[in-house]
Amino acid sequence: MLCCLAAASEADDATEFKVDVAQPGVGDGVKYGINIPKEYLERLWVDPDFPPTHVSLGLAKEKALSVAGRLVNHAWCPISYSKPDLPLFAGTIDPTSLGQGALGDCWLITAISTMAEYPESLKQLFLTKKHNEIGQYVLRLYDAEDGEWLDVKVDSLVPIDLGGGMAYEGKPLVYVNPTKQEVWMCVLEKAVAKLFGSYAQLNGGLVGTGWTAMTGCTDIQNYEGNGETFKKLRSGFDLQLLDAEWDKQREKEHALMNAEEFFKLLDEFDGRHFLMCCGIIAKKNPNLKENVDDEGSEGTWENGLYTKHAYAILGTYEGHGVQLIRCRNPWGTSKEYDGDWGDQSSKWKEFPEVAKEVKFEPRADGVFWMSAKDFCSNFTNVQVLKQSMPGPKSVELPYEAARAKKMKEDAERLQRVKAELYENGGWYTGEAVSWRGGDPQPGMRIYEDPETFKYVAKRLVELWGCPDFMSKDFSEHARTKLPPVLRKELIDRHRATAPKGRR
Repeated sequence: MLCCLAAASEADDATEFKVDVAQPGVGDGVKYGINIPKEYLERLWVDPDFPPTHVSLGLAKEKALSVAGRLVNHAWCPISYSKPDLPLFAGTIDPTSLGQGALGDCWLITAISTMAEYPESLKQLFLTKKHNEIGQYVLRLYDAEDGEWLDVKVDSLVPIDLGGGMAYEGKPLVYVNPTKQEVWMCVLEKAVAKLFGSYAQLNGGLVGTGWTAMTGCTDIQNYEGNGETFKKLRSGFDLQLLDAEWDKQREKEHALMNAEEFFKLLDEFDGRHFLMCCGIIAKKNPNLKENVDDEGSEGTWENGLYTKHAYAILGTYEGHGVQLIRCRNPWGTSKEYDGDWGDQSSKWKEFPEVAKEVKFEPRADGVFWMSAKDFCSNFTNVQVLKQSMPGPKSVELPYEAARAKKMKEDAERLQRVKAELYENGGWYTGEAVSWRGGDPQPGMRIYEDPETFKYVAKRLVELWGCPDFMSKDFSEHARTKLPPVLRKELIDRHRATAPKGRR
């Protein structure tokens, strides 16, 4: 473990890191030959465990970086010097705040984008909240390998593309790029690179890995689609296999969901503030014909989507007869889906009320909407972090408030149902029917499980001497009062099998 990766204690949670201007590493930028004014360089700290050399880039030796097939003349530059007018945070955090750079870390940028939907959750990763005189930042990240939170200390130096000149000012960043007036994402990407060993270690990965590093949560659920339906996979390992065939013997254990059913699930997850992402594996979708030359690179489609590429799922919408899903390409450019409900789609003019409710505004920021049906026709993999993110979303839309109200009412109804279920000994009536997915049927008695129903019908035959078909009818209708002795039997029977805390 690197010495600047210090285990975090619970007592440190609310503590903002204080810089030490006398610590080793301050002024070391001079010996690394960083080409900025000496008086500026002498006060900056250089991380001795993640130095501005080929080692941190993950290269075998000092040489030009290869970016998209071209060699880049790069240099290391303090982010506060390269972007002198940009603070660490400017109060504008949202999923469109960053764009993927030359690294193949779409998985990480997507993980960060989804996390940025909840600004307070993302800010909590930073113990250092603003730039400081020595250019040192401390972030709290989770080391899944060792199962512990770490304070990860990084300096302010990031690779820039010098192009044909030698001046550092105004040169583009090689890796993640800010799209707004703040640079926190550059520091976060560097901290994750240090945690993983080098920038090169970020080339290729799973979005869930990024989520775990930022949340500490390993409860990640995967869903696989075939162009029409989606099904739940057993674990994150299944998604890592990518092109490996799913075990057919276990397939029957996982129910298939059509587009409408799967949308309902995603809508519930969105309402619970779970993080979500999606991707496309061409061979799993018979609807798509891949246009790609290299087996390991992204493939392109006529509708603007890419295979072997991670997309963020930022939200869902249902209203006015449509079901929509909001996604984002981590490139953060105009490389977006251009089908129905894309930025240039006529659907927005056909449904102006929908455009108003989702605050639609076409922008070249990688964000796009698509129908639930088209989503299931294109995407083949969905990953969900099953942990509710604290704090409000970066943008709260009107329909989300209505959904939150409904979810609260449903949760309250569920609690009433559970209370009645427990008190009665395994049965309930009335409004509980709609909770189970059927139409409301006032006056009906609904049993927790078939065995309880069979037990009641059998006992009514014994107690009342009525025919079997009548005992079943009496069991179902709440207008028929159960004998007190039977009610007591049910309660005793039910509580004998209830969890210890509820007996």
